[in-house]
Amino acid sequence: MKLDDKNVKALFRRAQALGGQKSWDEAKKDLDVALKLEPTNGEVKKEHAKVLHQIQVQKEKEKKMYSKMFN
Repeated sequence: MKLDDKNVKALFRRAQALGGQKSWDEAKKDLDVALKLEPTNGEVKKEHAKVLHQIQVQKEKEKKMYSKMFN
């Protein structure tokens, strides 16, 4: 990434690693850049959809947790 910050494969791999660490927002940022560089890349699209789903799941969990705290 230091040599070529526009490398789609490197962005994809880093996003996968971040997803493994449950850093969904950071993974989404890398995948957004990768999609801008290669909008027809199917693997990047699949991973992006997966990350978006995980972000939604995380928000739902937080919503439930906060509703229990304030009820």
